[in-house]
Amino acid sequence: MSESSHADRALISVVVPLYNEEENVRPLVERLDHVFKEIGCGWALVFALDPSPDQTRQRILELLDRGYPIRLITFSRRIGKPLSLLAGLDHARGDACVIIDADLQDPPELIAEMVEKWRQGYKVVIAQRVSRRGENYFYLKCAQLFYWLVERISEVQIPSISTAVIPFDRDPRFTGKTQISFMGAVNIALDGIIPFSRAPLRLMFVLGLVYIFLAKGTGIAWLIYRIATGFSSNWPIIVLCLILVGAAGLIVACLGVLGEYVVRAYEEARNRPLYIVDEIIESKALSSKPLQGGNRSVDYPER
Repeated sequence: MSESSHADRALISVVVPLYNEEENVRPLVERLDHVFKEIGCGWALVFALDPSPDQTRQRILELLDRGYPIRLITFSRRIGKPLSLLAGLDHARGDACVIIDADLQDPPELIAEMVEKWRQGYKVVIAQRVSRRGENYFYLKCAQLFYWLVERISEVQIPSISTAVIPFDRDPRFTGKTQISFMGAVNIALDGIIPFSRAPLRLMFVLGLVYIFLAKGTGIAWLIYRIATGFSSNWPIIVLCLILVGAAGLIVACLGVLGEYVVRAYEEARNRPLYIVDEIIESKALSSKPLQGGNRSVDYPER
């Protein structure tokens, strides 16, 4: 980001990862346009579009033809929200970047207050949800559990630089329904925990020790009991079987956690491109000024 003294003539990129949002893109763009007219600085909108079966792409092209400062990035295949967001950031330009979803649950009007905080010198401005109207109760509890875990086991402070927080009440979706599946949410949660903490590995080690001592203690107790009462009864065998079943479950779970780390190390080692851009369509009025801090080089065809 540039210094706050230059913020009045700044260019701000808004990155929007999206999939199947044909009814939401027009009101989103119109509200963003109104917001930035009030702020009084330049803006560019980066749509990172996962290939969608609906008319999302066509709606965006219509808005681009109307003169809005849009850069549309589409991918060769569906890659999911996290990578779409990363691709959008890679192709952002200007002095600062705002990330927002297309469903209008996060009000675009908050950007004005966020820009004001940025002008005051904050490097990062976070809009923090204090309520989530219209969302599934089970999903909310899982989200609370995730943030609780991250706060306690992360070895890296999140965020770790000068940060301002703006609380807000989250709105219901403007139209449609969420495109993130349960397993997709689990993958996002794992990506948020595993890279920042060794706690799962250490927990595996501690649980392994607990089961070792439990097995030894049970075996010793069983042996003492049988010496004192005889070996006619077979109930300790049942107990031992239950312990073995539990231990087998623990081993499988531990291998799963270990596998998550191995897979991520493998993905980094083979250095495969995270995504392939199929096309880029953009307004001629968009700035080519790179985002402060630089972007990673990505090979893609421009159309």
